[in-house]
Amino acid sequence: VKDAGIRLWVLTGDKVETAVDIAFSCALFDSRTHLAYVTHAASTEETLEKLAGAKRELANEVNGGLVMDGATLTFALAHPEARKMIYELGIACRSCVCCRLSPMQKRQLVQLVRDSNKVTITLAIGDGANDVPMIEGAHLGVGVRGKEGVQAVQVSDIAISQFRFLVPLLLCHGQRAYRRMAVFLCFFLYKNVALVLSDVIWSIQDDFQGRIAFPEWLSMGYNAIFTSWHILFALGWDKGVPDHVANCHPELYADGPLRRHFNPFIFFLWMCYAVLHGCVAWLVPNYWYGSREYTEGP
Repeated sequence: VKDAGIRLWVLTGDKVETAVDIAFSCALFDSRTHLAYVTHAASTEETLEKLAGAKRELANEVNGGLVMDGATLTFALAHPEARKMIYELGIACRSCVCCRLSPMQKRQLVQLVRDSNKVTITLAIGDGANDVPMIEGAHLGVGVRGKEGVQAVQVSDIAISQFRFLVPLLLCHGQRAYRRMAVFLCFFLYKNVALVLSDVIWSIQDDFQGRIAFPEWLSMGYNAIFTSWHILFALGWDKGVPDHVANCHPELYADGPLRRHFNPFIFFLWMCYAVLHGCVAWLVPNYWYGSREYTEGP
C-alpha cells in the first residue's frame, strides 16, 4: 500500500510502545525508518515545540515516521497552527502512528486532513465500534467484519472480511472503478455535445426558425437506446491490466491520485472530438445527399 503512494495513518487506542511494535511487525516501519516522537505534551506551547522539532527531524528524511499520542493531540487539535503542522508532518512522512486516541479524536484527525486539503481523498478502515466516527468522517469507509462486531460494517461504504483484502480492493477494484468512471463521464458528455452540434449547425442552415434537426423519436432514443448499451458492455468487460499485474505493480494506482484519466486536458480532448464528430456526422451526409429544405414528417 505504501508503494502505491498512499499515506498510512494508524489511529489506535493502544499504548505508544504497543502501537510502534505493531507498526514494525506489519512493515509499516522498518529498521531504516527515522521516527519522530510527539508525545507526552502538557501544554499547547510544548505541543508546538515538539511539532516544530519533529518537522526539523523529518525535513530531509525520505523514510520518515511520526508517532503521536492522544494527550498531545488534545492540545494540537485545538490550535490552528498545530493542526497545520500535523498535516504537513503527515504528508512529509510515509507513515504516522497516533496512539491512545478516543473515537472522536480519530474522526477529528480525518476531518483535519479533509479540511487541510480539499483535493485529498481519505479512506478509513476499522473493525470495531470505536472506529465508527472515523469511518463516518472519511470520504470512503471500509468496515472489517470480525470478532469486534458489526457496528463498523453497518456504517461503512464497503465491507470486507479480512484486512488483507484492502490491497486488491484498492489496487484492482479501485483502479478499475476509477478508469471506468473516467471514461463513462467523458463519453456521456461527448455523445451529448456531438448531438447538440447537429442541432446547432442545422439552426444556422435553417436561419434560426426553431425547427428541429431530427425527428423526436430519434432524439428520444439517442440516449436511451443508440448510445447506452455499447458503453455498458465496453466498460463492463474493461479491466485495464490483469489483477496479478496490478498487485505486483502498485505504482499503477497513482493513475487515480494523479488524475491521469480524468483531468482538464483529457476532458478538453473529448470535447474537441465531440465537436469534430458532431460536425462530420451532420455535414457529410447533408452535403453528400441531403439538402437545406425542411420536410415535415407524415
